[in-house]
Amino acid sequence: MKRLRKFLGLPVFDQAILISSALLILVIRLGLLLLSFGNMCHLLVRLQRIRTRPSGVQIKSAGQRIVWSLEMVGRFMLGTRNCLAQAMAARVLLEWWGKPGHVCIGVARGGDGELKAHAWVEGDDAVIMGGTDVSGYTPLLVLEGEIR
Repeated sequence: MKRLRKFLGLPVFDQAILISSALLILVIRLGLLLLSFGNMCHLLVRLQRIRTRPSGVQIKSAGQRIVWSLEMVGRFMLGTRNCLAQAMAARVLLEWWGKPGHVCIGVARGGDGELKAHAWVEGDDAVIMGGTDVSGYTPLLVLEGEIR
């Protein structure tokens, strides 16, 4: 009940972006389980084309609010701390708000020699989502513009 009161006390924009983030994460997680990667990218293209931006909202802060909302959703929804799903959701939300960005998928060797994979979102020559230090990862795939 306390969380619901807290949610209802948020500005309408924050409520909308939290709901959008939660729904996108669910759709993307389900898609990653059931679809091939190519079909999942095709689904994301279709999702990116949806325009949900209400008038009068400052786009400057939209990127920060998108990251905040995905982190909040990841905290409270079981199984949503998947970096690929979060990066894909961030990319779709950024597109909805007219902000450029691309998903990077990379690999790195861990301290024990094990291969690690990670996905993050870059835009405006900086990492928007997925950690601030991704320099140890070698990008294997970059999904730019409209994901194809």
